[in-house]
Amino acid sequence: MIDILVKALALIAIIGIGLGIKRLGWARTEDVGLFAKLVLRVTLPCALASAFNDFTITASLLVLSALGLVVNLIQQTTGYLMGRTAEERAFGVLNVNSYNMGAFATPYLAGFMGPQTIVYSAMFDVGNALGAAGVGYAWSSSLARGARLTPWQFLRLMFSSVIFDVYLSW
Repeated sequence: MIDILVKALALIAIIGIGLGIKRLGWARTEDVGLFAKLVLRVTLPCALASAFNDFTITASLLVLSALGLVVNLIQQTTGYLMGRTAEERAFGVLNVNSYNMGAFATPYLAGFMGPQTIVYSAMFDVGNALGAAGVGYAWSSSLARGARLTPWQFLRLMFSSVIFDVYLSW
């Protein structure tokens, strides 16, 4: 019990340090883009590479990816059905779905349950990213533009997403 409390306090301390950095003026609101790029293009790929270093992907782990994709697509469809106009539907498809696995859940899972859980959360997140950053991004973009996309245009939009490309590469 004390181990869990120490880990939780350490994660709270990290949040506190971030808040302190913001209050000291070392980071501004304008720096969000830089931090987002660092997390998406450096931290996340490095965490995935080190987690999968000595791990074999089995068929049962691929079920987690399929589950992430299916749940994500169900949420996108729900967001689409909730909208009345094309803009509302595009907003629903883009914003109702997805889980913040890489930036939020994975550090907590690894901190509380050990580094091996990174593999399981990453496998779920692969399906999640394929759905949210790939299908959801392309689908909402086509809705927002008010134009039907050809399959080639749809795939091109999917592959223009950095998050989609990172997860697809694994």
